[in-house]
Amino acid sequence: MVTLIQNVTVEMGAPRSFGEAADSGLQDLDVSAKIIPLRGTQTLYQCGEVRFYGKGTQCSAFPYPKSSGRCWKTKFGDWKCNLAGGPGAQQLTKQPGPTAY
Repeated sequence: MVTLIQNVTVEMGAPRSFGEAADSGLQDLDVSAKIIPLRGTQTLYQCGEVRFYGKGTQCSAFPYPKSSGRCWKTKFGDWKCNLAGGPGAQQLTKQPGPTAY
């Protein structure tokens, strides 16, 4: 199986200060830098081998209309971001694989 993500849209919110309860698990986080909240949409695909599932039907698609995440600055000055799927994904089976990635 391979997992791919396509049709990603992202909106950035106003930067906010570090919040210990919400942000303490972020890797290499610089707690003095602002956190940027994200929201958006995405479709996750899980695809198997064509020889087992058939061409054009080897994937399941999971559309996530309400994804959320954040961007943060690391202690080394780099930026990292995540965007989690969120609620609302309904599995669509026997889908073709993405055509661009």
